[in-house]
Amino acid sequence: MALFGTDGIRGKIGSELSANLSFDVSRAFGFYLRRNLPGLPVLLGKDTRFSGDMIESAISAGLSSQGVDVISLGVITTPGLQYLCSYRECAGVMITASHNLAADNGIKLFSKGGLKLSPDEEACVESFVNSDFAEEPPARIYEDKKFTDIYLNYLKERSRGIIIRGIVLDCANGSTTQYAPELFNFLHPDFLYTAGCYPDGYNINLNCGSTHPEVICDLSRGLNKPSTIGFAFDGDGDRVIACDDKGNVVDGDDFLAVLSLWLKVVMGKRNFSVVGTVMTNRGLEEFLKRENITFYRSNVGDKNVYNMMKEKGALLGAETSGHVIINNELCGDGMIAAIYLLRSVHELGLKKLSLFKRHHQIMKSIKLESRIPSLSHELVEKIEELKKNFDGRIVVRPSGTEPLVRVMVECKNLEEANLICEDICNMIENKEFKTVSS
Repeated sequence: MALFGTDGIRGKIGSELSANLSFDVSRAFGFYLRRNLPGLPVLLGKDTRFSGDMIESAISAGLSSQGVDVISLGVITTPGLQYLCSYRECAGVMITASHNLAADNGIKLFSKGGLKLSPDEEACVESFVNSDFAEEPPARIYEDKKFTDIYLNYLKERSRGIIIRGIVLDCANGSTTQYAPELFNFLHPDFLYTAGCYPDGYNINLNCGSTHPEVICDLSRGLNKPSTIGFAFDGDGDRVIACDDKGNVVDGDDFLAVLSLWLKVVMGKRNFSVVGTVMTNRGLEEFLKRENITFYRSNVGDKNVYNMMKEKGALLGAETSGHVIINNELCGDGMIAAIYLLRSVHELGLKKLSLFKRHHQIMKSIKLESRIPSLSHELVEKIEELKKNFDGRIVVRPSGTEPLVRVMVECKNLEEANLICEDICNMIENKEFKTVSS
């Protein structure tokens, strides 16, 4: 099993991600930087997990042992770290397991300027993990919290001129607790309600955040104040899910629809393209076609969306799960996406945030005993056979970050979608892998 998944290294603290592994990975990354980008310091950030301090110490030691200076930023969002890497022309390491619960943690590596490592670069670092190479004279390890002020000021500058009524925030008890309340209060809303803003090291993403949008939906619905918009971020702040004043969920597909319309109507863009993924609802694809906006699908993963945006020259990209990437931005940033949505709603004069009719999507996740790299040839053949007589879309894929197989079935007929999804789940549970009883 490869060390790196679709978004860095991630696993259970102790059994899958230990202090020793963290040291070995950072030592290998330090060796890689010393060989390819000598003299480049590393910005080191983390989310609010209880294990963050332990991993931070191990990573700092590993990098320093290879003569790489480490600048500790403390709690910051992943996109905030990437922005500061670009601002300062540094490499970066982020300690986070994103939307996972506190029992997990992870390591994300960034090259000069905050760019995610390519698969070849990840393979190169991984090849050094168990290598025997000499230590260098230890480099400095120090804190510099002024960088976090630079990031907050950047967010405030991007939000100037926005007129809003009321905001509901859910910060997932994660990294955005350090920034989002102050940022949105800066916009002088009539009211600002917050949830998930009291991290204790163990409650990150626990029944809150972007994986639990019902929190902001219930708050917004209960307030019963017109023009309220809610935003729920994930643990490291690179995802956002929103809701309207009626408590209806606004996901990454809706962001893509609203922002695309804003680019066309307000910004006057013509003949442009946007990128979704294989999970993007076909209803959005049909909406964009009616608006003469070219739509491409990438594989799942914000890195894949970003790469296809660069390849196609697209102005926007998004995953249904809430990664939203705007052209000329380095990465998906949940707070930046929220700012753009607020600006678009105001400047378009929108009364609703759902602009297209969705096809029915049934999504299931099958828990496995361990993460797998791919599906068996036999299962792939059976799924392809199902697709032949099915007027819709089927996506079955192993998760790149968790021991799961994810199943998505989409079509206009809800009953048919449910039946097909059930058949596929039964195939996986009965024949494919060792599953975990729920």
